[in-house]
Amino acid sequence: MRLKGEHFDAEGEEEEEQKLVVGYALTLKKKKSFLQPEFERLACKKGISFVAIDVNRPLSDQGPFDIILHKLSGKEWIDIVEDYRQTHPEVAVIDPPDAIQHVYNRHSMLQNVVDLNLSDFYGRVCVPRQMVIMKDPLSIPDEVAKAGFKLP
Repeated sequence: MRLKGEHFDAEGEEEEEQKLVVGYALTLKKKKSFLQPEFERLACKKGISFVAIDVNRPLSDQGPFDIILHKLSGKEWIDIVEDYRQTHPEVAVIDPPDAIQHVYNRHSMLQNVVDLNLSDFYGRVCVPRQMVIMKDPLSIPDEVAKAGFKLP
């Protein structure tokens, strides 16, 4: 990973300072909330530059990146990021698609809370009862009633 600071070549000559390059692929909403002008100015002063990733071009043709920050989803994008991670292990990817998939799965995410076994602490910590209905959406009220749940 390249960081800003003094760098010397083999002969001891000082090289040009390098910046940390963050490639980002964000939704328009995330970009507006995250990449505020003041934040970008501060990052630039600290030697960090943000470069937009063009999702219509191969990721390997862009960069070089030290970090990839993305908040996109979809099988095609996930495959692109995973392929890039395999061929560029030196690049940190935030958030890795496999970590995101774990959080998208409500059951696996809540199972981690259950596994903590926090019931003996101050107060009660538990996971709400839940169910998945794979049938016709019109069957939801009946299935909910059968399970003893109430719709909000």
